[in-house]
Amino acid sequence: MHQRYEHLTKPLKIRNTVLKSRFMYPCAQPHFLQGPELYPADPIVSYYCTIAKNGAAFIIVHDLANDTQRDMGGYDIPHFAMWDIHDKGCQNYFSHFSHMIHYYGTKLCTSLDLNLSTRYVVNPPSPGGPGGPGGPGGPGMGPMGFGGDTGKIAESGLKFSFGSLVGPEGEDDGMIAVGVPQTSVKYLDEDAMEEYIGIVIDRMKLYASLGFDAAMVPTEVLTSFMSERSNRRTDEYGGSLENRLRFSHRFFREIRKALGDDFLLYCGAPLGGGPGPMGGLTKEECVTWLKEMEPYLDLLYIRSAMGDGLMEEECDCCPGAEQAAELKAAGITTPIAVSTPYMDLDKLEAVIASGKADVINSNHMFMCNPKLGQILKTGAGEDLEPCLLCHQCRGVSWTGEWMSHCTINPEMGMEYRTQKMREPVTGKKRVAVIGGGPGGMKAALYLKERGHEPVIFEASGELGGQLKAVACCDFKWRVTRYVNWLRNQMVRKGIEVRLRTPATREVLEREQVLRMQDPETTAARMMTL
Repeated sequence: MHQRYEHLTKPLKIRNTVLKSRFMYPCAQPHFLQGPELYPADPIVSYYCTIAKNGAAFIIVHDLANDTQRDMGGYDIPHFAMWDIHDKGCQNYFSHFSHMIHYYGTKLCTSLDLNLSTRYVVNPPSPGGPGGPGGPGGPGMGPMGFGGDTGKIAESGLKFSFGSLVGPEGEDDGMIAVGVPQTSVKYLDEDAMEEYIGIVIDRMKLYASLGFDAAMVPTEVLTSFMSERSNRRTDEYGGSLENRLRFSHRFFREIRKALGDDFLLYCGAPLGGGPGPMGGLTKEECVTWLKEMEPYLDLLYIRSAMGDGLMEEECDCCPGAEQAAELKAAGITTPIAVSTPYMDLDKLEAVIASGKADVINSNHMFMCNPKLGQILKTGAGEDLEPCLLCHQCRGVSWTGEWMSHCTINPEMGMEYRTQKMREPVTGKKRVAVIGGGPGGMKAALYLKERGHEPVIFEASGELGGQLKAVACCDFKWRVTRYVNWLRNQMVRKGIEVRLRTPATREVLEREQVLRMQDPETTAARMMTL
């Protein structure tokens, strides 16, 4: 690898496992990639293999083993893949999937989602007392909260739907919570604790037997025990800090005994401080909990609170990295991965080089750049295609087609087909690209990559087409950045540009270029060039 990104491409040893780089891909599978197959089909396998080939050392995939998923409410969840991980034939495909990911030296992790029909709650029944759903001292998740009172939840009679987004199927009434239809609520007494831990261990063992290297640990129950705001028990699992930590130690100790040291445990740092488990722990509680759990955990994850940052350009500080640095300063030694909207490899290199964070957790960068691995290898960070954060990768609209797209990378989700769709190049051609807008510049880059000699003819005095107008809008800075990137690529790739040159017949004949002017055949001819 090129020295320019020596820290991003440097291996990291975690317990008995070596990660090949400092990149990981989060639980961010494009929606609607595959059909009714109950195993990882070619579109998903090819998608993740492309990410592994492009430098991701650690890939997290959804735990989509839920046989009622298709019947659930919401917009996107029913259109995810739905896997039958317990079927022996399907298990063969999971093993093939992990084997292919391992071919690229990448580790595979599942984001554990137990999809339980029984909800396990921390506090015993207290009819009429405080702490019920949304009540004083209770969790802010409503009846879904793990820290809620058993009696209050059972009495509510509320139905639960999977997913909080409403789609074309119709309106969802009442309270919506992310989960599965709830049929029972169980207080975590000694028997229920053993039952819950056993369910987690069994699911992890199953994934480990299929070649998975790690699991993302569900923390809602653990942090409900830990939080003073949600834990109102009076037994040995409530009250003092030592008591509130007791279940977490028991949970991880039994998992480590069952899975051993070769299976990695990945966990989101439960920062937040709001009421209930979804609000997370206060910073002090989080630091205490993480220090106590360090013997068991292998990798932590912090999700940046900055959001998309649509109104202001990227600054020189990475919020996720700053939070990671605070945890490290407080004595946390477990490696920390940070999620970031940055699309600048030099800034990401600086984050790792500074020691503020250990791993970069990025999804859009991999989606936009099917040749990210080559960029890292050559050190050509200027060729990194910046994301627009348009979120078309999450699905077009509630009323549009059920497909995820990348506005700037049309190959996303089609990795398994593109090689079949392209015909081999039989000879170099000099090709006229009429118009220097974003489409024209992108077409020229495609032609150059295929080995041809494109020439852009632009009637105005500047490249950019209609997107030139966004330069006057500060909040469109991501679009402006992308247009500027395209312009720079014309120079970096040595593409000829003729400004103030309308593509007349005389001009094209003089330049001796192949004219592509028929809109009905242009796309087909582009694929053959």
